[in-house]
Amino acid sequence: MRGRIFISYRRGDDPGSAGRLFDALRQSFDPDQLFLDVDNIEPGLDFVEAIQDRVAQSQILLAVIGRHWCDARDADGSRRLDNPSDNVRVEIESALNQKARDSFAFRRYEDTVSGEFAREPSSSIPAQWRSDKA
Repeated sequence: MRGRIFISYRRGDDPGSAGRLFDALRQSFDPDQLFLDVDNIEPGLDFVEAIQDRVAQSQILLAVIGRHWCDARDADGSRRLDNPSDNVRVEIESALNQKARDSFAFRRYEDTVSGEFAREPSSSIPAQWRSDKA
């Protein structure tokens, strides 16, 4: 099997775009090459280990960043992205920590699924994830 694609998104932020992206990719890739959701992790498996394994098997991680991706809050009002156990953070950091990665950085993009433009201020994204390391 050739390369795998891991699609990361926040459930409460923009799940519709993630689903449409998955559907579009399914037209060009074998479904076994695509990983979309925690629903694909078997019950009883350690989530962090399972995510790290899936990311390690992937050549590409696509992060679907919606309007509230960076500022999503938990029940206590804390920013989820600042929590080391946040699912999205675990996914992204797993990709960043893969030794086989050539380069990985957040960049400005145009949402080709919905046609909307989204850009988070670079200060909203953890410094260790940015190419400028500011």
